[in-house]
Amino acid sequence: MQARLGDDVMGEDPTVRELEEHMASLFGKEKALFVPTGTMANLVALLAHCHTRSAEVIIGQESHLCLWEGGHAAGLGGIHTRQLPEDCTTAELDVEQVKDAVRDDSDDHWPETKLLCLENTHNMCGGVALSPGYMSKMAKLAHGLGFKCHVDGARIFNSVVAQGVTPKELCKDVDSVAVCFSKGL
Repeated sequence: MQARLGDDVMGEDPTVRELEEHMASLFGKEKALFVPTGTMANLVALLAHCHTRSAEVIIGQESHLCLWEGGHAAGLGGIHTRQLPEDCTTAELDVEQVKDAVRDDSDDHWPETKLLCLENTHNMCGGVALSPGYMSKMAKLAHGLGFKCHVDGARIFNSVVAQGVTPKELCKDVDSVAVCFSKGL
């Protein structure tokens, strides 16, 4: 009964604003947005980065985005997924395969690559944690190729603890991170 309340739609809920500010600071990002589910957080990120229809996102074929999010990238966002195999011992995508998968808008038959997605920790690869070095390398690869990098970080705090790093260190070069509060807190 004593909780501070406000209309979140109008940005008036002080506890939501405080949570968003804390998470943005924790990850070293400009802003954060609280949404009800991790799946929704990933979809919001995909829609923000792939704001044109017929955009393409490069994802792992064993990733949560590929296997467990209902095809929402395509169904709701009009976003094509380019699925590459991960090495499940490391949960990493191969740099050369990522480079080979990139498509630009020079051919009307292709969707244009707009985003690279990583998963940390990687659920279907047994919870493997991606290192800060790998995350940085892949984000810089994406940026060098002209697009963004998003992390499905539903279990990102498991990665943080396992590697003894801060969320800011782990995600310093990626453009966005989705965090799920029902996992790994």
